[in-house]
Amino acid sequence: MKGNVKAGFLVSYDWDLLRYSLPAVYLDVDRIFVSFDSKGCTWSGNRFFFDRVEFSKFINRLDHQNKIVFHQGDFFDPLKSPMENETWQRNQLASFMGPVGWHLQLDADEYILNCKDFIAYLSRIPVIKDTPFTVFASWIPIIKQAPEGFYLVRFPKGRYESFPLAFQNPRFSVARRTGFQNRLSGCLVFHQTLARSPEEVKRKLMNWGHAADFDGEALYRTWQSITHKNYREFKNFHPVVPRLWPELELVPVATIPELMATYRPPPVSAFRRFKVRLLSILLQGRDGFIPSSRWISRYFRN
Repeated sequence: MKGNVKAGFLVSYDWDLLRYSLPAVYLDVDRIFVSFDSKGCTWSGNRFFFDRVEFSKFINRLDHQNKIVFHQGDFFDPLKSPMENETWQRNQLASFMGPVGWHLQLDADEYILNCKDFIAYLSRIPVIKDTPFTVFASWIPIIKQAPEGFYLVRFPKGRYESFPLAFQNPRFSVARRTGFQNRLSGCLVFHQTLARSPEEVKRKLMNWGHAADFDGEALYRTWQSITHKNYREFKNFHPVVPRLWPELELVPVATIPELMATYRPPPVSAFRRFKVRLLSILLQGRDGFIPSSRWISRYFRN
C-alpha cells in the first residue's frame, strides 16, 4: 500500500501528547499531516500557548524519514459551535491530505495499538474509486492517572465505544462522522480522555468539540471523586450516552508507554463486527438502521 496510507493529526493545547500518538503510526504510514490553528485558538475560541520552538524540535527528532507535513489555518468561527468548528477543520485537513488512498484521522491523545495490523487489514478491503468508505475502530478511554495506576473504561465481551478512524474520500458531517459505516475493524485505540492533571482536565472540558453537549463541571466532579476504593461503583457514566462507559478497571502501571506495552485488552466483539458488515450491505454502507425495519434492530440487539 505504499503511498496510499496517510495519517492526519489534529493538535491543540495538548500537542505534547504527540510523543505517544505519532510513534504509534510513524513507521506504518506513508505520510503524516499535523493540523493546528494558526492563531492558537481552540474550537471554543479560547487561546492556548503553543511553543513552536519546542514543537519544531520535537518533530525534527521524530521525523527521520521526512514524512511529516504541517497544515495550519483559522479554525475558530465565533458564529459556529465548537463541534461545527471541529468538523470544519477535519474537512479542511482531509482536503489538504489529497483524494487518493486511505486517510486516518486522529487526535493527539489517541494511540493506535498494532497499527501495522490495521494497515494490513485496510489493504484487504476492496474499494471503489471516488466512493466514500468508512472503517470504524474502538476506543479504550483512559479516564484517570493516579499513584496506583491508570483507570480505564472496561468493556465486557469486547463491546467497545467505536469511532470512525479510516476513510476513503471523506466528507465529514459531524466531527469524524461521514454518514457511512462500512466496517468495524478489530483495531483498538487508547484515548487519553481525562487522564491528565486537574488543570488540563478542566481545559479540555471547556474546549473540545463536545464542550456544549453536557455539564462539564458535573463531569469534572465525577472525575475528581474516582479512587481505588470506589472505582468499581462507577457504572454507565459517559456524560452524553451513559452506556458507552459501562465500568472502570484499574491497571497498575506508571506510564503511558508501559500501559501500551503491557495491557492486553479483549478483542472487539466478532458478533458486533459481523452485525456492522451485514447492515452495511443492507443499507449500502449508510451509517444507521432503516427506521421502518424494526425487526433488524431487535434481532441484532447488543
